[in-house]
Amino acid sequence: MKPFSVATLNLHHFVSWEERFPKIIELFKNTNPDIIFTQETQSDSRFSTKNQVELLNTGLNYPYILFSVAEVRTHQKGETLPSPVEHGLGIISKYPIKEVKVHKLSQEKEDKEKRIAVTYTLSIEGEEFSITNVHFANKDDWAYLQLQEVIGFTKPETSIIGDFNIHSFNFLESRI
Repeated sequence: MKPFSVATLNLHHFVSWEERFPKIIELFKNTNPDIIFTQETQSDSRFSTKNQVELLNTGLNYPYILFSVAEVRTHQKGETLPSPVEHGLGIISKYPIKEVKVHKLSQEKEDKEKRIAVTYTLSIEGEEFSITNVHFANKDDWAYLQLQEVIGFTKPETSIIGDFNIHSFNFLESRI
């Protein structure tokens, strides 16, 4: 299989978007990854009629993009939103996306955010390659459980990429 490069970025909603957007475009233009995965990606009509992967791609012009919605929010950070906001994961790719599987991840009662993992099967010069994009819960033990969940439903040859949100977990002592 031909070598390819990937990048992943938590977009952190539209926070400081006007300032960050050109810097993100510049970063991806300079590094030129073949596939870009995003987390905390949104479609929010207060900012644009396009979702964030569509906006990024206006500056990158990759042939394949997809935004997968984990949840539709009516509240964020304690405030009621004027219109619903879609929140999820994205991909921007130079290679065709042949198959997409969205997996709902388990959610702890205290976790305010619904989580998904998305497995993409890409065609890279005639060969298929699977990558799962994740955005785990923001607490180590919850994130670890979601990692185990993802490992359980992915094929061994599938790469897992994204925002693991595991801050102090000791992988050397785990049985993953």
